[in-house]
Amino acid sequence: MFEEIKEAEAQLKHQRITIKDLLRCAVLILICNLVGYIGSFVQFNSLRAWYPSLEKSILNPPNFIFPVVWSLLYIIIGVSTCLSYKGVRKKDKNYIIFIYTLQLLFNFLWVVLFFGLRAPLMAFVEILFYIFIVLNMMNVYKKVSSLSYILLYPYLFWIIFASYLNLIIIIKN
Repeated sequence: MFEEIKEAEAQLKHQRITIKDLLRCAVLILICNLVGYIGSFVQFNSLRAWYPSLEKSILNPPNFIFPVVWSLLYIIIGVSTCLSYKGVRKKDKNYIIFIYTLQLLFNFLWVVLFFGLRAPLMAFVEILFYIFIVLNMMNVYKKVSSLSYILLYPYLFWIIFASYLNLIIIIKN
C-alpha cells in the first residue's frame, strides 16, 4: 500500500492540471451529486414513514451522517474519475466514462430498490453487483493512476458497510 501511495505521489508531480481538467472534474462531481440529489426524492417518503420503523444494526449511523458521507464520496469519485480520464489513452476514455456511469446507475438503482420499492432483499442482491462494479472500476483506474485507485477505497468500504446494514435489516425485519 505504501508503495502505491509513493507511486501515486510521483504520478501527481508529473501531471500538469489544466482549466479543462478542473472543469471536467467539476462536471463529474456535479453529476455524482445530481444522482444523489435525485435519489433523495426517491427516499423522501420512505425515510419518514417506513425506514424509522425498521429494526437496524447497532452500527447503523444516525440519518444525518448519510448525506454528509455521500457528498464526500461523490467528490472522491469525481476526482478519481477525472484523474483516470486524464491519464488514459484516448481510445480508452470511453470505458472510463462507461464504468463511472455504470457505478452511478447501480448507486441510484439501490436507492430505488431499497427506499422506492421498499425491497431490502432485492436491494441486497443489487448491492453485491454494485460492489463488483466498484471493484472493477478500481482495477481499471489502478492501471491508469495509483492515486485514483487509492481514492476509491473509502467508497468501496462504505458500500460494503451499506451492504452489511442492508443485510441486518433483512434479517431483523
